[in-house]
Amino acid sequence: TATIYINGEQQAQGDCTGFPSLFSQSPVQIGLYADPSYTGTAWEGYLSDFYFIDGQVLLPTAFGRYNEDHVWVPREVDFTPAEMRLGDFLTCPTDIFTGSDVSTAGAFDGSTDTFASASNENPFTFAPVPDIEFDTLEVWCNMTGSGMVQWEGADITPTVTGDWTMVSSTGGTISADNTLVIAGTAGVANTSIAGIRINGTRILTNPFIWSAGCQAIVGTENSGAPFTRLFNGALDQSTGYFQMNEPVSTMRWTPPSTINIQSTLGWYFYTPSSPNGNFNWEVSVDGVVSTGSGGQGGGATTIFSGSGQLDYVEISGDYCTSMGVAVDGVVLVDNTGEDYDLMVDSPT
Repeated sequence: TATIYINGEQQAQGDCTGFPSLFSQSPVQIGLYADPSYTGTAWEGYLSDFYFIDGQVLLPTAFGRYNEDHVWVPREVDFTPAEMRLGDFLTCPTDIFTGSDVSTAGAFDGSTDTFASASNENPFTFAPVPDIEFDTLEVWCNMTGSGMVQWEGADITPTVTGDWTMVSSTGGTISADNTLVIAGTAGVANTSIAGIRINGTRILTNPFIWSAGCQAIVGTENSGAPFTRLFNGALDQSTGYFQMNEPVSTMRWTPPSTINIQSTLGWYFYTPSSPNGNFNWEVSVDGVVSTGSGGQGGGATTIFSGSGQLDYVEISGDYCTSMGVAVDGVVLVDNTGEDYDLMVDSPT
């Protein structure tokens, strides 16, 4: 399908069979009819910037805004996904990973059900750049209580499987010069690590794994439609929604990476009708809480208008069933997020 917007308003949406030149293997020409022989059909107007967004789902406000004269103007944006992740600083001497995740991502996805694992008791070394300061430091290891954690010259042996092991309660800094080492012992086939937690509440996650910030407040997450679906970019009522197990439920999303809202925060509710009064929300921006209710199908419901750093969102009611989140028109997708600190709300 193709969707056409003019000045931020949707004009048309439908099957593109009538516009084969847009999607065939013929060259796409901007500002001129696809057939170069039609020289009299050149565009006479103003075109701003063009962004090839490579599969991302973006709304018009990701590219432009209304200025003080209510004229739609382009905005400076950065759609470059993060390239350096915490997992890049978790290394193993053999570079051979096994287990439920064949890379280091399992150690930094916010879940203790997945992990990074190295064979033959090879140690993991975590040496992040920049430094990570903490008051308390814990690790979650899947090594049947026989793993060894080395910190500042001391060996700590986890004695509990399926829980956090305290490494330091006196504060410190993890860095390239002061590393955290996790290794299996002779009685363990593989070395594994499922997570690192600092200050009792913050699980270290790779940037832009937005779903890591979801938690159930009232009720429980439905394993068949988990929180990760909220950020898979599908925005559909098949595989693109999450829901709770109970009709009266509440979930909270605390962004694991900084989000500075420039204009709007949109939430895609799963509902066939528009509007719908079965949902309630609470949004905190810069410590100021606002609330609302409703929700609509067929697009994002604006649950906050304004600017500031997003603290959290709480959604309640109707199983909390939702399909996506959009910040300033950008639909958030795990592992392909944008750095909102780089977005400047001004014309280019």
